[in-house]
Amino acid sequence: MYILFFLQLFLAGISNPDVTLQIANCPANNSTNRSIVEDFLSKPYWSQERTETNTEHLTISQITLLSDTNDSTACTSLNTTYQEALDEKNGLGEQAYNFTYYKAGSFYFVVITIRQSDIPNYVTSGINYIHIYDQSQDLVEAYAF
Repeated sequence: MYILFFLQLFLAGISNPDVTLQIANCPANNSTNRSIVEDFLSKPYWSQERTETNTEHLTISQITLLSDTNDSTACTSLNTTYQEALDEKNGLGEQAYNFTYYKAGSFYFVVITIRQSDIPNYVTSGINYIHIYDQSQDLVEAYAF
């Protein structure tokens, strides 16, 4: 399957030298990760952390998923920061974590959760993370839970 895909790309490049391979920089949306950002911005048990990070004024309606169309540079920078974890594999050789990048106001949120395998009866457990960055992409605070 992959060979056919790359062969098609190769042949497209021969017939049209202007064709370039677009590789996504920004991770896809993940409902679990989004709910973690929503909880961080709204649940009482995160109130102390919101105060620590000066994010108490942010609302759920401000959350946007970073996209290749609008945020490619930010995603590339975050990918560089998290490259080792992005490359980490579980015991089956699958990607170990789900990564998602969000923005709310002038803050970036990186949410990292344990990725469950598609293989039945294989359960993974571990620590999840939310990292908050300012508009300059300087780390404000990181939390593990």
